[in-house]
Amino acid sequence: MPHNVYCLHLDKKSAENFKRAVHSFIDCLPNVFVTKKLIDVVWGHVSVLQAELNCMEDLFHSDVPWKYLITLVAQDYPLYDNKGIVEGLKKLNGLNNIESYPMPEHFAYRANTIWTLTKTGKGKEHDGYRMDCTWKPKAPPPHNITIMKGWNHIAATRKFVEFVLYDKIATDFYQWLSDIFIPDEVFFSSLQRHPGTPGGYHDNDNHKWIMRAFAWIRETDNRQCFGNWIRHNCWLSTRDLRWILAEKDLNKLFTQKIPFEYEENLVECLSAVIQDREYPSDFTQNYNTAVS
Repeated sequence: MPHNVYCLHLDKKSAENFKRAVHSFIDCLPNVFVTKKLIDVVWGHVSVLQAELNCMEDLFHSDVPWKYLITLVAQDYPLYDNKGIVEGLKKLNGLNNIESYPMPEHFAYRANTIWTLTKTGKGKEHDGYRMDCTWKPKAPPPHNITIMKGWNHIAATRKFVEFVLYDKIATDFYQWLSDIFIPDEVFFSSLQRHPGTPGGYHDNDNHKWIMRAFAWIRETDNRQCFGNWIRHNCWLSTRDLRWILAEKDLNKLFTQKIPFEYEENLVECLSAVIQDREYPSDFTQNYNTAVS
């Protein structure tokens, strides 16, 4: 959409022909660009978060006076057209939409111990690297930040992005979590609930998280996956549209995960559906405990 602005991060170790193809594509689109700072990205490592912050910084300094930043990955697909997405964002009433809940006890070791990046020299899943736990305890987080967890797929206000990039609370917290496991699922979620964070809140109702319709294996989610379960996530097939588009997820703006080798019917159906889909008018966030 010409009134939006889009930043892409390409993994620095991506094939050169892939990088050339992306640049060739965006040369035709004046409001799309590749971030100035490309880095090697390894799952579970702080590089995932840093790639997002690099794009955030470029977008913050762009000439487009945007109001909300949305983080997307290659397996996302919108469930509404641009107008519908804007309607969903308006209902946030100027607040962020960031999934945030207390760190589960069985995952606590991810954030209270020190982790190191190890090159294994084998395996394709994480590019021959892995994160290893040293079991050395970490000092408490700075500024009395409480560790929370959530997906790193967010809708964030411009003030929140500025806070994340330049406020000492956020930059100190980034340095602290640079050696934990999967820090991208901790950084935004923890700051979202920290007192004084622009657009933050303390309401613990995750039904108000509108960013993704998805299914993953857990005790509280009994959805059937008609595609494939990969690392506890449902990689979608056309038959999964029956729950993606159901009433329970009418407020969700995107779905995930679209397989790289996707069924043509899946994307064609989604493309057709969103043309006439209107965001539910009766859905209200009603965040009464905002802090900004």
